[in-house]
Amino acid sequence: MSNPAGLSRDDVTRLIHAEYRAATHIPLQDAIAPFLIEPFVRMLAWPYAAERHEYPCWIVADLGSHAAGMTLAYSDFGHGQYGSRRGIVMADDQWFGRDDSWFTRLEDASSRPARGPHELPDEYEVR
Repeated sequence: MSNPAGLSRDDVTRLIHAEYRAATHIPLQDAIAPFLIEPFVRMLAWPYAAERHEYPCWIVADLGSHAAGMTLAYSDFGHGQYGSRRGIVMADDQWFGRDDSWFTRLEDASSRPARGPHELPDEYEVR
């Protein structure tokens, strides 16, 4: 499927890898690395409009080992008041989901499913 927003798969891959390398919490980088996938587009509905509107959303990681069907997504159309572009989307959802599942940085979106030896330190702050 081509992306109606105009970003190519290579563009999204470069963007995600640049954000990944810029992450300040190194164990989080190590924790997310095995889950990055070849990005692909899903059309998701915006649930807060009177009429159904769908927008492209790139799926960039499969976090299924943390929760069945959990994926990490990127969308130029953002979500919520601040236009957060990185989020957690369930594989079987047809909509963007809740505001609290979308973040301004890949690192913050990736921190949500962190578990085990890669838990975040107490001083880690999601922005």
